[in-house]
Amino acid sequence: MRDPNFLLVFISLIFLSVFGNARAMCYVDMNVLTSNYVVFSTTTGVLDILTTDIVATRSVIYLACDDGTPPIQLVCQSNGSFNGPFPRAGCRNLLKPLVEQVADTSCPQTMYRVGYRLQDRFMELYRSCYDSVSYAAQFAVNKVYPSRHSAQRQPKAFTSDGAMTARAAAAYQVTRIHDRFVQVLGARQKYVETSSNPFHHGHLAPSGDYSFDQLQKATNKLRNVVPQYSSINNGNWKRVEFWVKKLLARHGFDVLQVVTGALGVHSLANDAGVMTPMYLLNGDKIPIPEWMYKIVSHSSGQKWVILTYNDGWTTERPDPGSMCQEIQCDSDLNLSGAGFTFCCQPDRFIHRNVPHLKGVF
Repeated sequence: MRDPNFLLVFISLIFLSVFGNARAMCYVDMNVLTSNYVVFSTTTGVLDILTTDIVATRSVIYLACDDGTPPIQLVCQSNGSFNGPFPRAGCRNLLKPLVEQVADTSCPQTMYRVGYRLQDRFMELYRSCYDSVSYAAQFAVNKVYPSRHSAQRQPKAFTSDGAMTARAAAAYQVTRIHDRFVQVLGARQKYVETSSNPFHHGHLAPSGDYSFDQLQKATNKLRNVVPQYSSINNGNWKRVEFWVKKLLARHGFDVLQVVTGALGVHSLANDAGVMTPMYLLNGDKIPIPEWMYKIVSHSSGQKWVILTYNDGWTTERPDPGSMCQEIQCDSDLNLSGAGFTFCCQPDRFIHRNVPHLKGVF
């Protein structure tokens, strides 16, 4: 069995190759990762949201609140330490994420960007293509950076920001889902019991891609989620998200761009055996996706596509042939969990299923 410290050592070596030498980086204190500060930096030469706990030498970070006080400013020194202590207390009033509509030809519906404004500059955390008629998130785009540590994920509270009404948002509640399944499939449906919820708010831009608590919470937007079977979200889909982080470490990538989306509408058999498209709300609203996909790319031109069948009950492997030319998966991708998952030839997948995304890569 591989030494459990191997990955940490390997990541450290990668950081050395990316940043130049053993003293070419600083690490943000865990107390700040778990605080309610939003942290910005000039790591890239311009002011932007800091999403990782790793900061390059001479970079300036800014810990910002929304209480009228100037951001706390710290500089990463060549000795691997910041030039001052991190605060032990958080913000009295936190800086809240903003949701703005933005023009983007890659989105056939309406694109929204989620981010923060500081010093009259809007900085984007991720963007989401959303169908406001059917209450359906189409895909989200975000960037993933190497990180060493991360805040522990907290219980999720999802915000609408006008994406749908509070009544519509309640469609994710287990009693509402049970009633909906009985309404659509008949009283003898065996899929959903009143005691357990088969669905999660399945993130498109994942909360786990961000080191800071406040950024993780900023992903809890209804424009950024779809009904995803909980067994799959906790199974192979989680393994896919972990694998993206492994790609960063193994290849020494400085950043990866990720597009995560949903395709189709999942159908289930009703009491009469008729396959019926499933939506959580009347009027074909909040569709349950049939497939979920993730496209991962690097500026070098390397791309990967992962496709997962969003069905929490089937035990039969579906045929992805109409959507995916299967290829061998990366050796680090462990697909031992729930959810039939396939690796696809990237360019053909994009051409067949999401041609509007060709300009994104």
